[in-house]
Amino acid sequence: MNKELATVLRNKLAALPFVDLLAGMVQTVTQSDPNQDETAPAVITKRFPVSYDTTGAGTCQGQEVPLIPDSSRKSIIYFEDYGIAVTGRLHGLVTYNSSLRLICWLNRANLVGSHYTEISGRCMASIVDTLLTQNPENVGMFTRLSVNVARIPPQDPALFGKYTYDETVRQYLRPPFEFFGIDFTATYQAPAKCLSGINWNQQQCT
Repeated sequence: MNKELATVLRNKLAALPFVDLLAGMVQTVTQSDPNQDETAPAVITKRFPVSYDTTGAGTCQGQEVPLIPDSSRKSIIYFEDYGIAVTGRLHGLVTYNSSLRLICWLNRANLVGSHYTEISGRCMASIVDTLLTQNPENVGMFTRLSVNVARIPPQDPALFGKYTYDETVRQYLRPPFEFFGIDFTATYQAPAKCLSGINWNQQQCT
């Protein structure tokens, strides 16, 4: 369900002026490559975020896109899944509490033409203002959706700790590049019986 929620939040961010490559929920993909260094293990294992729910130049819906820092981009924004709690049930609706983390990577050189102009605070404030709900709303499968900020973690490389970026990628964590994370919580209700409207009998020919 957090994937559907991430898509809703992604759509709200699309119009912000610093948005370039924008994704909903990512999943961690593991890839093993041969190691050319004979003094090291024969295989190098890499972990990086991938999403098929992306918008931006050079992407199309349904295509799996790596969300690795890339100097050709102005920004890369995506969501990570931090779980769901079921908190109640009433009148055919189940109440949920979701936790998601937004990761935003910025290329100041491509956005403002400067390596050191501080822009992350304003981008962060714009994202928070865009995603926080003043009143619960109904959107898609979600009823009475309310989004809040749980915390803003430190701006350090630990935000990418679940991925195995080598030095060629880690250089993109230094100026002119910048990054931050925002932890969001969302409460909402969804119908206990929500399977109607899905055609379960479709078969794909191979």
